[in-house]
Amino acid sequence: MKRICLFIIALCLITPYNLAAASSENKINVVINGVIQKFDAPAQLKNGSVLVPMRAIFESLGASVEWKQDNQQIIARKDFETIVLTVSSKKATINNQNVELNVAPQIIYGSTMVPLRFVGEALGADVKWSESDKTVNISRKEKWERIDLSEITSTTQYGTSYIMDWSPDNILTGVATTTGIVQYIDGEWKQFDAEYSPVKDMKVNHIKWSQDGKLVVVARNGGVGVDHVWQYSKSGWEKINLPRVTVQMGKPPKDFIIGPTSNDFLYLDWSNDNVLTASFNVSEYGVSFMGLWQYTDNKWNELYTVQEGIGYVGDVAYINKDIYIVDHLLRTFVLENNVLRKLSSNDSENKTEKLFVQNGQLFGIGGGTQGILKYHNGKWSRGDKISTEIHKAWLAEVAYSKTTVVVTSPNDINLMWLQTRGNWSKVSDKALPFTFKEPNTKIPDGYRIAEGAYANQVSVSPNGKIVSVITVQDIRTDLSARPFKQYLWLYHVV
Repeated sequence: MKRICLFIIALCLITPYNLAAASSENKINVVINGVIQKFDAPAQLKNGSVLVPMRAIFESLGASVEWKQDNQQIIARKDFETIVLTVSSKKATINNQNVELNVAPQIIYGSTMVPLRFVGEALGADVKWSESDKTVNISRKEKWERIDLSEITSTTQYGTSYIMDWSPDNILTGVATTTGIVQYIDGEWKQFDAEYSPVKDMKVNHIKWSQDGKLVVVARNGGVGVDHVWQYSKSGWEKINLPRVTVQMGKPPKDFIIGPTSNDFLYLDWSNDNVLTASFNVSEYGVSFMGLWQYTDNKWNELYTVQEGIGYVGDVAYINKDIYIVDHLLRTFVLENNVLRKLSSNDSENKTEKLFVQNGQLFGIGGGTQGILKYHNGKWSRGDKISTEIHKAWLAEVAYSKTTVVVTSPNDINLMWLQTRGNWSKVSDKALPFTFKEPNTKIPDGYRIAEGAYANQVSVSPNGKIVSVITVQDIRTDLSARPFKQYLWLYHVV
């Protein structure tokens, strides 16, 4: 009995050391872009596959994840990828396509564990195993992918306009080829609110999402003019009538609804505090309604008129409660505390055509100006902390979210710069899916990038994904009859 007791005591003294040593020797590290990941549950090696906690790995790679307890199913979404796994099953799907796993997801000591290589590669990352130090290295990379445009429009000539916008939950929304609205989900275009949408059988001309999840829609059911717009929110659809006014300029009074005809709205979007804001391409009896209006408390309010020394609206940006407007003469104004004033006069080298805002600071591009201008201390000047390369470039398009800005050049399809959280960089040439001189295999045989084409209609999602329309030209036909096609490309870091 004494010997047994001594053996038990010795075992108790040795075991913690041995377990710690074994744990240290078998520990598997996971590194994403050079950063060691710290998971609540350690990575496990099972039948040659590394398993890691599901929520931690999906979120580390920028995906959202949903757990369904009833069938022990894992649903992860990122960009246009939807991944479905089931505990204890080797069958998974990526965008509804079946995939066979080497090892099934498992629940180990209360943690749901998923195969790391499958998850990383499904989300477009590079996954490499280092046997010497038991480390999985994951690198996220720049990625372009082409999105089918056939469901939202058909185009046979250069310059066709596409109507698209991002929802607050990062779903690309577009206008269908025939009628209604579609969204790009799981790799395909699907009808938006197909059961209840009042515009599903109408020709839609304009859509815009607000930050709080409202969608404004301009739709026509025959005819050329409109007297209302539609607003979608979580509570359903609402019709918003356009303003009704009375004018009298030496003639009998005329009562009419301000409704755009052939050229739609000069401007229709949401302010940064989610107020519907519009400018109408309408004049009557010599009175112009091309100023700025806002819809609050169930009525339209005119903020200013073009008679106040400002031309019609070219672009609009918001900083807190202040509204900045560029008119068609490339002059910049600010409306603050209901008072409209012109910003410092722009000389010939400091004119802006399009505005964007980052961190409460106003910037501008275009208007015959190279590079990016910054409005600071009452004047426009070259934006600081911006590369000389950008300042030497002619810029044509800008799109931005709270964290991301993208600008493009009209001179070269491969000139695109990206700013994330204050840092500017050129989009990697290696990430571009095309070059101007040499056709890429992703462009159909017999087509090439159109002369003078550039990345136009750029749009940025709330979480920093970029879409851009690129024009390609058919070179198989006579020069005078060469048709154009346009393709939508998505850029993101995975």
